[in-house]
Amino acid sequence: MADSADGSDTLGVVERGRHDEIGREPSGSWPELARRTKRWLDLSTALVLLVVLAPFMSLIAITVRLDSPGPALFRQVRVGQNGRHFRILKFRTLAHGAPSCHHERYIAAMLADCHGSDGDARAPAWTAPITPFKDPNATRVGRWLRKTSLDELPQLVNVLRGDM
Repeated sequence: MADSADGSDTLGVVERGRHDEIGREPSGSWPELARRTKRWLDLSTALVLLVVLAPFMSLIAITVRLDSPGPALFRQVRVGQNGRHFRILKFRTLAHGAPSCHHERYIAAMLADCHGSDGDARAPAWTAPITPFKDPNATRVGRWLRKTSLDELPQLVNVLRGDM
């Protein structure tokens, strides 16, 4: 083990709250404790909400299936923390197999509003939260789910998995 001139160990943790030479946090540090506490809270809250909301979510899934053919859940690959890809779950709000061109045009217009022609980000022109646009492929139930944000409920499963 390498010792410095003052007799302290230079390879390990020098004192509580400081990084070791590799740059890692010591195992008992506050950031690690905070991360574990937050994960525990996320897991317990998501689990309780899933159990309590399971009958309601089942009813929504049945309603989505009755409103239009196709699966009740929509799955899409998204990019999460540290660039990790994961599959997000939502209740399906569009007709099954509907083209995404309307949504792509909406996102392009929104991004053009946020970025100038030089590509620099600037403050958005809107002041109110972004509301779902009127997609002609949205189902009747899908429009209601979007308006109430209930299409997001299956994301509790993503929280349980640790994706979100």
